[in-house]
Amino acid sequence: MPNFVVRMKHTSAANVANWIDSTNLTTVYANASYSPTQTGWNMYNLSTPFMWNGTDNILVDTAFGLMGSWVSSGTVQYTAVTSGYRFVRDDYSDQTSVFSGGSVTTLRPNIRLVYLHSDEDAPLITVSPASITESLDNGSSISRTLTISNTGTADLDWAIARPESDIALQISNPALSESNPVTRTANWISLSSYGGIVAPGENTIIDVTLDSEGLADGIYNSSITITSNAVNNPTLSVPISLTVETPVNPYPVGPRFVAEWEPAMGAIVRYPFGQPYSLLRDLSQDALLYIIVTSGSQSAANSALQSNGVTMANVRYINAASDSYWVRDYGPWTIFDEDQNMHLVNFNYNRPRPNDNLIPSVVAGYLGKGLYDLDMNHTGGNMMTDGMGKAMSTELVLSENSTLSQAQINQRFSNYLGVTDYQIYTDPTNTYIDHIDCWAKILDVDKVIIRRVPSSHAQYAAIENSVAQWQAKTSSYDTPLPHLPRGYSK
Repeated sequence: MPNFVVRMKHTSAANVANWIDSTNLTTVYANASYSPTQTGWNMYNLSTPFMWNGTDNILVDTAFGLMGSWVSSGTVQYTAVTSGYRFVRDDYSDQTSVFSGGSVTTLRPNIRLVYLHSDEDAPLITVSPASITESLDNGSSISRTLTISNTGTADLDWAIARPESDIALQISNPALSESNPVTRTANWISLSSYGGIVAPGENTIIDVTLDSEGLADGIYNSSITITSNAVNNPTLSVPISLTVETPVNPYPVGPRFVAEWEPAMGAIVRYPFGQPYSLLRDLSQDALLYIIVTSGSQSAANSALQSNGVTMANVRYINAASDSYWVRDYGPWTIFDEDQNMHLVNFNYNRPRPNDNLIPSVVAGYLGKGLYDLDMNHTGGNMMTDGMGKAMSTELVLSENSTLSQAQINQRFSNYLGVTDYQIYTDPTNTYIDHIDCWAKILDVDKVIIRRVPSSHAQYAAIENSVAQWQAKTSSYDTPLPHLPRGYSK
């Protein structure tokens, strides 16, 4: 569960038949990546203890961010309470700050609270931030601060052991995956202090320095573990993640953005698969089939492919974690430079799926290809090119990069992709996804196929306006751009 939070407040309400607003709602627990236990109680050591007034009822609110994928098989123990539980959910919009709508049920999850008398002298620890994530070029360093606060009524005696490091993914060695990490002392982390005493109501600030000197390209994970005499959280861990990358030349020389219909080394898919095995069989007969899969699941993927008639001699495994099977959307783009050397281009995937977002780096490392970073939000489903300097997207690219002007976006496409004519279209289907490949597809430099609907369809006028916009264009062959005869779709 990404960005999981627990919030509490006093209330005079006896139930949640009506929404209780967020006024005075206090975050008492936060976890950037929380995974609940499968059995027993899920106990949270509150980073900010809740001071109950001894009279009012207590509202407990939980929330988490968008998930890349999910299943509905989980269960919790509950007690039947009239209007005891209210919830709101959405697969495409973060509901953490939503306090309206939703549904009410009598099935209220069971909660257990640990009560500490306020008249007892005891130290209470809070730490900020809850995690540290940074990216560095080779040979550079950065410092961040970690604040340890004592919100209790007695001295807080704390200590930090020297961190150890798990190399979750080393890009220069794709065979080394997160399921088989190497553990060693995290020499890339140094602290200004490893222990001390904090008086009640006071805090201490620790400088945390991350240094990439001598590190190979990759993702390095560690944590700062704080042990103390705090009654609320005697052992507290602050995760640290450092991405190290060797900077490449700022821009490729004479880049050309490769079109989808051009000859390819192969196709990339992800396991568990989102494609039928009949398609995977066809792909494997004529070219290489690259499978993104964790090393722990590779055997299962291999068995599934073999039993479904895939040409195994053409299968290649890229060991990495992923969040979804939409490789079309998060996979790297391909360019050739003026010397016909192939490179890959990375972008920030426009979905909250961190593992998916790392896949271009993983693929580049596996293939031994240079990787350029477009440094903007995008997705493969909203990108088409004719392979000769033209590219097309919907207006989604503008709204998802609101800090960049269209001129700045055009310049990045020119610098990294060699695109000199970036065409922006309004999505005539007016759907939430706004991907251009949902209604148009370039088949060749001078051929495009566009969705067609009956004249009675609500989107008919908008789609025909898009057709007229395309017909007014000239192909890179300097010829009119015809569209193919279109069948009806719903």
